[in-house]
Amino acid sequence: MKKTLFVEKGPDTYKVYVQVNAIQQDETLGEYYISKEYYDSKMHRFEAFPGEYLITCDGTLGKYIRLDDAMEPGVISPSMLSLRLDEERIVPRFFETYWSLFILDYLVSKTRNTALVHLPSAKAIGNLDVVIPDMKAQIRFAEMAEQSDKSKFDDESLSNLNLWSCLVSIRKMKK
Repeated sequence: MKKTLFVEKGPDTYKVYVQVNAIQQDETLGEYYISKEYYDSKMHRFEAFPGEYLITCDGTLGKYIRLDDAMEPGVISPSMLSLRLDEERIVPRFFETYWSLFILDYLVSKTRNTALVHLPSAKAIGNLDVVIPDMKAQIRFAEMAEQSDKSKFDDESLSNLNLWSCLVSIRKMKK
């Protein structure tokens, strides 16, 4: 997205969520907006929604923010990945903990470019096989991880699911 496309914030504009929002975990940061016309013609499919995770894909990898219900209407920038959980299958706190402790390290190990690192494609991330416990175990895992005493967690009710099956959608804008 070229900076020449950005406009001043107004009643018919859409915020562009950028990496700083995820890195600082603050969705109010940033002054990039696009016009309604540009949104309607090119960007509507990259709309950001409440509850979605926006994840950094370039440079600073894997930082995320979960957009809240009061978020400004907007779109994701090309350097972000949008991920929406199926909350009937995966608890957000579990996902956040699991992402930070396991998934991100694995994805970073798969990066190839040493000059400017990028997360793998949205398809590759979605097809990643990970162990997803049942909902009760997910909550216990997240609580335990928050307490930093992981020795209490056991392997009961674990099932090897594809991460894709626990997501409603995962999108990465093509540059």
